[in-house]
Amino acid sequence: MVLSRQRAEELFKKVLKYSTADETEAMMGSTFYSLTRFANNFIHQNVSEDGAYLSVRAVAGQRTARASTNKFDEATIRQVCEAALSLAKLQPPDPDLLPLPGPQTFRSIERHYEETAALTPQARAETVKAAIARAEKDHLTAAGIFSSGVTAQAIFNSRGLKSFHEETLSEFSVTMLDESSSGWAKRTSPNWNELEPEVLADRAATKALASREPREVPAGKYTVIREPDAVLDLLGFLFWDFGGLSVHGAVRVDRSPARRSQQDRCSVFAGQVGVDFACGSPHDSQRPGEVSQIVNVVDENPGDHQPLNLPQKRLRHQQRCFPIRAG
Repeated sequence: MVLSRQRAEELFKKVLKYSTADETEAMMGSTFYSLTRFANNFIHQNVSEDGAYLSVRAVAGQRTARASTNKFDEATIRQVCEAALSLAKLQPPDPDLLPLPGPQTFRSIERHYEETAALTPQARAETVKAAIARAEKDHLTAAGIFSSGVTAQAIFNSRGLKSFHEETLSEFSVTMLDESSSGWAKRTSPNWNELEPEVLADRAATKALASREPREVPAGKYTVIREPDAVLDLLGFLFWDFGGLSVHGAVRVDRSPARRSQQDRCSVFAGQVGVDFACGSPHDSQRPGEVSQIVNVVDENPGDHQPLNLPQKRLRHQQRCFPIRAG
């Protein structure tokens, strides 16, 4: 069952009822996710997942800790609150620990589409059937996935922070295989009607047909133009945790001379462009109206993650989450 705003507020009231910590934070969420997988021109798997979680963070003086559960009954909530506080008291004092943030204003983003939330296994199967038909037209073999779901996330704390976000998600990915070649296409969207699976299937098939009988090319420098989805996957690996955690653990971008020349040619901008087509809650991203920039992939002033409690000189704000700032 997907978490509602009303249910989230009720759970937080119970957390405050049982928490005796100096400050308390509660993060909670739910996911209902379904996936149809196909290979060798046949659907061979259809699965779904329905889950929820509650994570309580307790602050006791200069100590903090967190405990989590996937059960929402009162006895369990009480146990989680007590466990978080007990663990916090066992921690060594942290002189750089910041207070929890107060009330914040987050941009309202509509990424929930009822058509996606109500998508059935039968509808996904019919869509996959059309993609397989496109493969068989040119004697190709199709494989891929079609997934859809809905998620909800909320964060509250004892200093007045309240935020709730619900969104849907969908993805269609297809690979077309020939004896000596292949083609791939993928698209994700909160609105499954924007996926255009038949267009993706045709694109993947066209690639497979065009790349038949590949030939070797001599070693050398070649210009490579990547599709947006391929670039997104690469950037995801680079920036998944390009922030305070990396600095705290001494994890940095490779600065060797061989790598530096490549970094100097790479500039990444992160702003509000396309925000309505992205995914994730607004309280877990950059603040409204602020555009951040990473210049030449230098992590001299990375995004600060308050839960890491880095030294004050690296923490310029006290919001729940932070942008990756310009170096």
